[in-house]
Amino acid sequence: MILTIEMLLQGDAQILGLYGSAQIRWEHILNSDDADELETLAVRLASEQSWFEANCGGRWAGKEIMVATGFGHLYREPIGFCGNEELVLRLRDAFMQSNCSSEVKYDTERVAALYSIDRLQDDLAAQARSGGAN
Repeated sequence: MILTIEMLLQGDAQILGLYGSAQIRWEHILNSDDADELETLAVRLASEQSWFEANCGGRWAGKEIMVATGFGHLYREPIGFCGNEELVLRLRDAFMQSNCSSEVKYDTERVAALYSIDRLQDDLAAQARSGGAN
């Protein structure tokens, strides 16, 4: 995240376009049948990494943008991941189980912490134990 934050702070005019391209790509990925299962999503993510690197600012920026926009695509203030919780958890797990680079997996851990995805998993488990009641 540091690289793309630095680009923003330096006034890089391309950064918004790079994130916008990534957002469109995620729309296609997450609306595909590949997103329905952990294993197929993991394979898809590994194959998509090169697209992000080629189209989102190069090797390092592309990896950051891939992860940040993947989760960011599913998050909205003030409601968070409302309605997308299972997909968010699947996305995190797919990144970690994929053949994506270690940098992508590291960024996944950082973004998951930023969005408190582990807490989200705990909340869903608690709901399941209580029969789905809030």
